[in-house]
Amino acid sequence: MRRKHKSLLLLLTLLVYTGMFAQNPRLQTNFGHLKTPIRSVKFSPDGKMLVSGGDAIKLWDMESGEVIKTFKGHIESVVSVVLSSDGKTLASNALPYDGKRNVKLWDIATGKEIQTFESSNSLYNKDLGLIFSTDGKILASQSEFWDTESGKEINSLKNKDSLYSLYLESCPYEIVIPRWGTINYPKKVRKTINNELWNNILSVKWNADWAPETWVNISPDNKMLTVRYENKDTIYLWDMKSNQKIRAFVGTSVSFSPDGKILAVGNKNGNIQLFGAESGKEIKTLKEPKKPEPIHAINFSADGNTMALGVDTTIILWNIKNNKDVKILRGHSDEVNTVNFSPNGEFLASGSLGILKLWNIKKGTTIKTLSLFPREISIFLGDAINDATLTVILPIENVRFISKGKNIVFNYNDTVRIWNRESNEELKLAANSRYADVGTISFSLSADEKSLAYTSNQFYDNASITLHDLTSNKEIKKVNVCEYLNDIDFGNNKIIALACRDKTLKLWDIVSGKEIRSVNHTEEILSIQFSSDYKTLVSHSIDSIMIWDTESLELIKKVDGRVKSNMILSPDDKTLVYIDYDNSIKLRDIQSGKLLATIYFIGRDNNYDWIIYTPDGKYDGINCNKYLHRIKHNKIYKLQENDKKHVKNLLKKIMRRKQ
Repeated sequence: MRRKHKSLLLLLTLLVYTGMFAQNPRLQTNFGHLKTPIRSVKFSPDGKMLVSGGDAIKLWDMESGEVIKTFKGHIESVVSVVLSSDGKTLASNALPYDGKRNVKLWDIATGKEIQTFESSNSLYNKDLGLIFSTDGKILASQSEFWDTESGKEINSLKNKDSLYSLYLESCPYEIVIPRWGTINYPKKVRKTINNELWNNILSVKWNADWAPETWVNISPDNKMLTVRYENKDTIYLWDMKSNQKIRAFVGTSVSFSPDGKILAVGNKNGNIQLFGAESGKEIKTLKEPKKPEPIHAINFSADGNTMALGVDTTIILWNIKNNKDVKILRGHSDEVNTVNFSPNGEFLASGSLGILKLWNIKKGTTIKTLSLFPREISIFLGDAINDATLTVILPIENVRFISKGKNIVFNYNDTVRIWNRESNEELKLAANSRYADVGTISFSLSADEKSLAYTSNQFYDNASITLHDLTSNKEIKKVNVCEYLNDIDFGNNKIIALACRDKTLKLWDIVSGKEIRSVNHTEEILSIQFSSDYKTLVSHSIDSIMIWDTESLELIKKVDGRVKSNMILSPDDKTLVYIDYDNSIKLRDIQSGKLLATIYFIGRDNNYDWIIYTPDGKYDGINCNKYLHRIKHNKIYKLQENDKKHVKNLLKKIMRRKQ
């Protein structure tokens, strides 16, 4: 019996061991940061990793120069990052959103968020200067302190005074010189900087047009220091012994390695360069392949076989069936922010700043171009209206074909317009008050295309919905609905869904003009869309996606997801497709809300590469080895040529999947 127990124990131990350590490596993109400023860089205590904050938080392997992990959760840009002394926990804070600033704790091993603290410091551009206590139990800023286990702020004034002294002594390599008031620095560190060098630093500060906040970082070996001035993308490296300025770097953030030999500099283009701390010579740039191009618009053809993408100033037509037939349409000089197919799939309409284009898809040529006039906006000073005006060219939005493809309806200059592509005649349906916000109109078509509903957000009155008959070209009805409308969508020929700024979702009866039902939500709903059978309603807020039952307005599913623009449903209603803030296209299952795949486009002109990968590690694309690698226990593994996870026509299989 004992032998059996020992054998069983051995088997269980083996199973646990294999379960823990025989997992497949995780698939990871190595894009690094997008083309946004890197506001903070910090080395891990052992110097083997570097963490950076910008559009997201990235953990870099110093040996390979590639990304190990990406941490996403902040809405605004990350301005401060710091690692605990044991290298297991990461703290970060970002610019305030909606008047609130959050500080987050992350588990380095799993990449998951542990805690969120709310900071009372809502100054927009302020770096809180985060630092951990030696034992990792306290997270401190220049004015606040949190218990990392409970997540509660430490409010005792007595504790705060002693903690603040501890804070200054715990960050011996950084001095913050504020715009005015007391200079914050540990006395023992100040003694390491001689008066001549100190005066050189301060002379630049006080001789500026205004006294900028200044950050001084001292290398751990007390040989070098860097100086960075607020609102200036230049970092100066000084030799502390000779008082000589070694060189200047173009950068927005800086950090010394623990041994003081390497200087990491992050710049406004999202790149990180490594320099010799004493020589100032460049060692290398952390590996940055071509970065994903910004995608501004996305739509499907009626048969679901072709996807149109507005990528910067070009349009990419991507055949989903074979992944090969890719056409690139050029002609816009500004960002393409709306695209749509004609019902028969022969034509494409696209809009940019003041320009609407009609394309022949087969030939890849422009058929017609409609140029629209700029708008003059009055400049307001208090209650008086100044005679001066500001001329702006606004984007064309929400392009749709109607009347079997004969007409195109779109938004421009706070109006809903219908353009007859054959006669070139243009019909303006509505205009907001001159006191309204720019670009506040949204519209929706009924299923039979006989009626059009559009919103009007007025400065002095409640938002209204106007119902317009397209056959007779007459206004049918106008109803005030709520204080401000973000979006509307026709459910069928009888009901309209409304997304109000006051966090309510409403259904209205078109015939009676009365509310059917409404529901209050915890977040502001920014856009809404019905499924083709009208049984489901999909909406999104700033960082989540909600799926609702139309009849009851009960929330079926809520998932994390940051929708930058263009949330659409595939023609078969199986897949929710949207553009994320990281310039990727996300595909989600409409029933479960689960993430199915992520797509990136990389490059320009005729050299577009693309990759698609799934949460379980499957992938497909062009030049995948450039943009993907696998991670296991923070070690990087290159993709193999005959990788079993490489699935050809992966996008087609996802889009054609069975429910």
